[in-house]
Amino acid sequence: MPTPAPDFEITVELVTRLVADQHPDLAHLPIHGRVEGWDNVSMRLGDSLAVRLPRRRIAIELAEREQAFLAPIAELIDIGVPAPVRLGVGAADYPAQWGIVPWFDGESAALSPPSPQTAAPLGRALSAIHAPSPDGLTVSPYRGLPLTERLDVRRDRLAAAADTFQRLGFSTSAVWETWGPLALTPIDVAPVFVHGDLHPRNVLTDAGEIVAIIDWGDMTPGDPATDLSAVWSLFDRDAHEQFWAGYGPVSPATHHRTKAWAIYFAVLWIADAGDVEEFLEMGRQTLGRLLP
Repeated sequence: MPTPAPDFEITVELVTRLVADQHPDLAHLPIHGRVEGWDNVSMRLGDSLAVRLPRRRIAIELAEREQAFLAPIAELIDIGVPAPVRLGVGAADYPAQWGIVPWFDGESAALSPPSPQTAAPLGRALSAIHAPSPDGLTVSPYRGLPLTERLDVRRDRLAAAADTFQRLGFSTSAVWETWGPLALTPIDVAPVFVHGDLHPRNVLTDAGEIVAIIDWGDMTPGDPATDLSAVWSLFDRDAHEQFWAGYGPVSPATHHRTKAWAIYFAVLWIADAGDVEEFLEMGRQTLGRLLP
């Protein structure tokens, strides 16, 4: 699908007014630059901050989840997290909550992959994050759940995008034959706090170092394998031993589910890439590391 159209027109003038009205002590900082994602727009505020605003109605709830639950995560790990430093409320011409967060210099890991030496630190960070979820964090209907609940959806997506998979060098039957049995692996661990959407476009790097993990709106109690699947989208196999050394031991079933989630995400990226070429390349690399 193409990048969704925005529901709200977010301009420099709007952001300037929101900051001046609600955080006048920061109103002297210049607003410059614009990063527009699937759900949110971020504009840099001065040198070290950014204003982050939902661009779609469906993202309002996701932004509220970040604002409510992300701050403690920033204290757990050495990798940057866009936990809000200031909160903003809706106004007459903009109905959503918004926030001021740290600015991180770097670019998407889909464009600038992390070095193998970052695999162990990422594993340690995920180990710290994967603790019991805070009270009040609701379960996502899309992330962290048993993948058996999504088999039919992904099989339909595979069939609909068969030509695209073929162009990338994969047969849909080979993808299904690998993914189907893995997706049946039962969850053998208690639910923990998970990011829920950990992939290269939500990881920022600078000179090979991972500087931040962003876009936490899908955070949920659930299967840690959802996040651990990122080892397949971020790193070649020669870095996986370092990742698992950083994270710690997992059961064979959990390791199988990391592969299942990785294929699930890869199918999603390829089938729904739309006008975002990065998604196609993410899917191609991930499946290339997993399929025989």
